[in-house]
Amino acid sequence: MKLSASARRGGTFLTALLVLVVISLAINLVIAGTEQRALRRQAQADNGNVVALIARTLDDDLSRVRGDATTLAQTLVAEQVLQDAGPAMRSRAERLLRALADARNDYAQLRLIGADGREVIRVDSHDGLIEIVPPERLQDKSQRPYVQAVARLQAGQVYVSRLDLNIEHGRVVEPHEPTLRIGTPVFSGDGRRLGMVVINVDGSRLLRRFVADARQAHGSVWLADADGNWLHGPDPERDWRFAVPGARRAGLDTDQPGVWAVVKGQHEGQRRGAFGLLTFDQLAPAGNDRVQQDSAVGLRIVALAADPTLASILLDRAHLVGYALTLPVLLLLAAWLAHLRMRLSGVEAEVAANSRLLKDIFDHSRLSMKVKDLQGRIVRANDAAGELLGRPPDQLIGQTVEAVATEATSAIIRQHDREVIDSREVTTYEESVEYLGGSFTLLTTRFPVTDDGGRVVGVGAMSLDITSRIRMEQWLRVAKDQAEAANTAKAAFLANMSHELRTPLNSIIGIGELLLEQAEEEDDDPLTVESLHRVVGAGRHLLTLINDILDISRIDAGRVELVLEPILVSTLAESALSTLQPLAVANGNRLSMVVAADPGVVAIDAVRMRQVLINLLGNAIKFTRDGEITLRLERDVDTLRIAVSDTGIGMTPEQMERIFAPFEQADRSITRRFGGSGLGLAISRQLVQLMGGWIAVESEPGRGSTFTVSIPVGAFEAPSRDPGPAVPDGPSRDSLVLVADDDEDARRLLIGALERHGLPVITACSGAEALQQVRSQRPAVMLLDILLGDMSGWDVLAALRADPLYANLPVILCTVTDPDHRTAALGVVEHMTKPVDRDQLVRLVKRFVRSGPQSNVLVVDDDDHYREQLAMVLRRAGCRVRMAANGQQALAHMEQEPPDLVLLDLVMPVMDGLEVIGAMQGHPLLAHVQVVLVTAADVPQHTVQKLNESAVLLVSKAEVGLDCIARKARDLLDRVESEARDAGTHG
Repeated sequence: MKLSASARRGGTFLTALLVLVVISLAINLVIAGTEQRALRRQAQADNGNVVALIARTLDDDLSRVRGDATTLAQTLVAEQVLQDAGPAMRSRAERLLRALADARNDYAQLRLIGADGREVIRVDSHDGLIEIVPPERLQDKSQRPYVQAVARLQAGQVYVSRLDLNIEHGRVVEPHEPTLRIGTPVFSGDGRRLGMVVINVDGSRLLRRFVADARQAHGSVWLADADGNWLHGPDPERDWRFAVPGARRAGLDTDQPGVWAVVKGQHEGQRRGAFGLLTFDQLAPAGNDRVQQDSAVGLRIVALAADPTLASILLDRAHLVGYALTLPVLLLLAAWLAHLRMRLSGVEAEVAANSRLLKDIFDHSRLSMKVKDLQGRIVRANDAAGELLGRPPDQLIGQTVEAVATEATSAIIRQHDREVIDSREVTTYEESVEYLGGSFTLLTTRFPVTDDGGRVVGVGAMSLDITSRIRMEQWLRVAKDQAEAANTAKAAFLANMSHELRTPLNSIIGIGELLLEQAEEEDDDPLTVESLHRVVGAGRHLLTLINDILDISRIDAGRVELVLEPILVSTLAESALSTLQPLAVANGNRLSMVVAADPGVVAIDAVRMRQVLINLLGNAIKFTRDGEITLRLERDVDTLRIAVSDTGIGMTPEQMERIFAPFEQADRSITRRFGGSGLGLAISRQLVQLMGGWIAVESEPGRGSTFTVSIPVGAFEAPSRDPGPAVPDGPSRDSLVLVADDDEDARRLLIGALERHGLPVITACSGAEALQQVRSQRPAVMLLDILLGDMSGWDVLAALRADPLYANLPVILCTVTDPDHRTAALGVVEHMTKPVDRDQLVRLVKRFVRSGPQSNVLVVDDDDHYREQLAMVLRRAGCRVRMAANGQQALAHMEQEPPDLVLLDLVMPVMDGLEVIGAMQGHPLLAHVQVVLVTAADVPQHTVQKLNESAVLLVSKAEVGLDCIARKARDLLDRVESEARDAGTHG
C-alpha cells in the first residue's frame, strides 16, 4: 500500500508539473505576443516622429533659402547693380551679400548673375571665412544647367536644384562638397529681365543635421534622391557613389529593392514586410507654379527597423531570468497540487456526508419543500409538503399542482413559478391556497434550480404555514381600528366641548374674582371672602384640569402644529418666572435664573415652550416648601438646554420611571398631599418631543429633582433692516382700549378688570361694530374674541391688516378656543384663553397704552447679532429703535434726528464710543442726549471717572442681560421725561 500511495503521489506530481509548464509556456507566449505588438508600435511611432522631424527641418531650411533669394531679387540694390555695375553700386551690393552670408553661415556662395550668364558679384563662404571675389575671377556660367533653368523663370518664380556634389573645372571637388542651388530672376521696374540671384547652400550642414536627428530612430535611416541614389545612409563609404565617375552605383533600388518598390510609388507612409518595419516621407516643394525644380530634387527619407520576432523576445535576457525564477515556483505548486489531490478523497467523503445531511433536512423539515421541473411536474417533495397537499410524497412525484389544488390556487402557483423561471431571481409571496389537505395561508420562497451549465431546469419552493399568525394579525388590526376610532371620537368630543366648558367657567371665575375684589375692598365678612377665594380657586383648578385634558387629547390626535418665531429665550424665561412668582412666595420658595451661556434669539414655538416652562416650574414649586427653585439656561451651538432644579421632596428610581405617564404622579399619597392631575409632565414630554428634543429627570429622595430639556434650535436670521414701504401714520392714537366680544358677561368682566387699573375702555359686540370703532376712535390696543356674532375675529383681523392706517394696531386675542396658526400670520401680539388671567391681561395692555410719546432710542454696536437682540427687547418695551454699526453712522443718524437715548458700544471700528461722546458734547443739539455706554471691555478707572463727569451711565455686557439693559434704558427715559415735565411746570 505504501508503494502504491507513493507511486500515485509521484504520478500526480509529474502530471501537475507538466500542466503547469504548459500553462506557463502559454502565458509566456501571450506575453511575448503582447510585447511584440508593443515593440512594433513603439518602433513605428518613434521612427514616424524622427522622419517627420527630419522632413520638417529640411523643409524649413529650403523655405528659408527660397525666401532669402526672393527677397534679395526684389531689392533695389540687386536691380541697380545688374543695370549699372559701377564701383559705388558694386560696393553696396557686396556689403549686402556679405551681410547675408555672415547671418546665415551655411551659404557657400551668393551670386548676382547678369542676363548674359556672367557673374556680376559673387561672395564665397567657407568655414566661417567670407570672401568677395574680385571682378577678374568672376566666371561665365551661361552654360550651367541651373543658370539656363533660372533664365526661363518668370518674375517671382524660384528654381531649386537637386542636391549634388560641387564640380569645379569638370571634376568633383574633394573632399565632397554637397551643394544645393536656389535661384530666382531679377526684373527691372519696367519688366526687363536684368539677371538672376543664385544661392549655393552648403549641403554638408544639412546632412549633419540629418545625421543628428537620425540617431533617434530605430534601425537605419537613408536620405535618397528621387532616383533612389544614396545621399546619406548607414554605410558612409557608399554615399554619393552615383555622382563619382567610375564608381559602382549604390542606391535603395540596388541594396533594398523591396523597400524601394514601396517608397518610389508613394509620398509617405509606414509598412511592415519581409524587409522589416518601414517608415518613409518625401521632401518636395509645395505643388504650385512658383517653385521649379529638377526632376531628381525630391528628397526621400527612409527609416528601416528590424521586425521583432517571438523567438527573439522569448530568448531575451529578461525572459530567461523569468524562466529561472518561475521553475522553483512551478515545482512548489506541483507539490502542493499533489498534496491537495491526496486530500481530495477525504473531501469527497465529507461531501457525501453533507449530501446525506441535506437529504435528512429536506425529508424531515417542517417546512414544505418541493422541486418542480419546467413543466410544473413535482420531482421531489418532503413529508411536510405531503401533509399540505393531502397526498404522500411518493404519490406526488410526476404530478402537477392541478391534481391536488383548486383551479384558482393552480393559476396563482403557475404564475409565481413562471416568474422565477423567466427572471432567474428568488421571490417570496404570501399565498392563500386550497389543497386537498385544506385551506392555508403560506409564506412561500421560490428559487431557480439550475444545472451545471447555469441553465434553469426547474423551480424549488419552501413554504411556511402562517395561517394562525394571519388570523391573529387580522384580529389585532380590527382591534386597532376600533381603538383609533374611539380615540378620534374622544378627541373630537373634547375639542367640541372646549367652548361649552370654558364659557361658563369664564363667567364663574370672572364674576367670582369681581365679587372677591369688592368683598376685600369693602372689608366684608371674612367667611364670605374665604368662600369666594374657594370658588375662584376651584374654578381655576377645574380650568387647569380641562386645559390639560384638552392638550393631551390634541397631542394624541396629532392636532398640535408648531409655529416657529424668533424669541429671546431669557425674556421668555423671565415671563414664566414672573407668572409663577406669587405661587412660589405662597410656598415660601425663592425663584432664580442662571444664564450659563446666553441662548440669545432662537426660532421656536414660544407658546409651547412657555407651557413647558410653566409646567416644570409649577411642578417644582408645588413639591418644594421653603426651598429654592433655579432655572438654568444654556445654549451649545444648535442645542438649547433648560434645567429646572429644586430642593423639594425628590423621587425614588421607581417613581421616576412613571412620572411622565398621563394621570400618574410619584404615588397616590403625593396626589392626596399636593393635588394635581398628573398630566403636566406628560404634556411637557410630548411637546418637547414634537419640537425634536428630549426631557430627562435626575432626583434623590429628600434632596430635590432636576428636570433637563434639550431642544434643537436653528440659527436665527436677523430681520432685514430695510424699512420697506412707508405706512401713513394717520391721526395719533389715544389711550383707549377696545373690547370686541359678543358675550355681554365676557365684556363686562374685561371692562371691570381694565377700568380698575385706570384704563379707559370702549366696547363692540360684533365684527362690524369693532371695525367702525377702530376707524372712529383710534384705540391703542384691541381685545378681540374669535367667535363673534356676524363675522369671525379672523375676518376682523384680515380687514385691519389690509388697511395701511390700522395695519399696526396691536391685537390681543381673548377666546375660549385654542391658538391657531393664523395667529402669527395676522400679527397677533398675544393669544389668551378664557378665562384670562386679569393681572397678565392688564400688564400686556399697558405695554401698548402710554401717556406720552414713544421714546426714540439709538443702538450703536458693531456686533450685528447683539445689536439686533437689544433692539428687539427695546421694541418690546415700547421704544422706537434705530441702529448703527459704528460711531460715524451713529453721528449721521443723530444729526438727522436727535434721539432721546443712545446705547453705545465702547470698542468699535472707524470711531469708538469715547470719540462719539466727545463729538456729541461739542454739538449743540446732541449735548443733552442721554448716553448709556454698553461694553464688554475692561474700562480703566480714570475713564470711568471721566464718564461719570459727563453723566454717562456705564453698563457691562458680561454682568447683566439684555432685559436688564432695557429696564435701565426705560428708567432713564422715564426720569428724563419726568424732569422735562417738571421743568415745564416750573417754567
